[in-house]
Amino acid sequence: MEFRQLEVFCKVAELKSFTKAAEAVYLTQPTVSNHIQYLENFLEVKLFDRTGKMAVLTKAGELLFQYAKEILRLKQEMQHAMEDFSGILRGTLKIGGSSIPGNYMLPGWVGLFKEIYPQAQVSLVVADTRGIVKAVSEDEIEVGVVGAQLQDPRLVYKGFAKEELVLIVPPDHKWAKKQYVEVTELIPEPFIFREKGSGTRMITEQGLLERGITLEKLHIVAEMGSTEAIKQAVAAGVGVSILSCQAVLHEVKCGSLVTLTVQNVNLFREFYIVHHRTRTLSPLAKAFINFLLERKAACGSGPISKIA
Repeated sequence: MEFRQLEVFCKVAELKSFTKAAEAVYLTQPTVSNHIQYLENFLEVKLFDRTGKMAVLTKAGELLFQYAKEILRLKQEMQHAMEDFSGILRGTLKIGGSSIPGNYMLPGWVGLFKEIYPQAQVSLVVADTRGIVKAVSEDEIEVGVVGAQLQDPRLVYKGFAKEELVLIVPPDHKWAKKQYVEVTELIPEPFIFREKGSGTRMITEQGLLERGITLEKLHIVAEMGSTEAIKQAVAAGVGVSILSCQAVLHEVKCGSLVTLTVQNVNLFREFYIVHHRTRTLSPLAKAFINFLLERKAACGSGPISKIA
């Protein structure tokens, strides 16, 4: 029995599909089936019931799944300990970012991190805040950077950067010459929201609610799952929206969008580093977190508390 076979087994168990597991571990489906067949022959038990396109764990499979996850966790912990001992930072670091940090901040930071640690390989996943938090809690990635804190006792959040959300309109909009609008002016205006689970949406909803504006009062014409789609829609005159100032720098410079503030609405937010509370961080993960915190200190955002 090999670690790789247990990794494949766990992925099939998690995804309940041989096809999806094969894609996730970069193997062909017949190879995945062979790994499972070997384990079943070795252990002399049936591990999965195939029901249509789903692979459901048997009682024996459920038992193996618990032990396999612990074995693989210990394997990872052993690797981390040996890397710590050797003092050489190498291997693969899996990180994730919600839409704004994932698309507009982390790519550049990863490049700088790679200059410091050239033997490190960094894998970046981009999703909404809920998706990244879920991936961290389920050990799919080690470190996440998100735009909102979701309550989960298994996780640790560290604030490290702040930004402002801004109202965006096309350059021919009636508000394009203004510096700000009153919050009540938003009510009749066609409005485009990010999807549920987005940190941008959470902060926008919270800021408006503090001023007594609920979603029901707004004229919401669309919900979109990406910042890029919203920028295109606003530029085309579909409606107005509230987005990260980081995300619209290029469009503002090119003149395709105009930004304003919403008077007396708190649209400032903090970005957070998130990692699992009880899992041992790899040396690479510790180094990356400290790298981000050092950037915070360099920007004058306050004292830092490094990961030891």
